[in-house]
Amino acid sequence: MPYIVQADESEDHSAVSKTHEDRKDALVTAVKWGSEGRKVRIIGNGRIYTPTELALSIINEEPR
Repeated sequence: MPYIVQADESEDHSAVSKTHEDRKDALVTAVKWGSEGRKVRIIGNGRIYTPTELALSIINEEPR
C-alpha cells in the first residue's frame, strides 16, 4: 500500500509530495521535511498520520 508524504510550504521551498511503497521510507522523508520546519502529514492505510503517529504505528506493528 502506498504512503503519500505531503509537506506544506516553508519560507524557501514550495509545497512538496512524495509517494513511498514502504512506510519506513515514508517516515524518513517525513522526518527530513519536518526538520526543515514544514508541517508534514502522511496518507496511507486508510488514514492520515503525523510523523509521530506513523512512527508509533511502526513500533507497535499496526497492520499496513
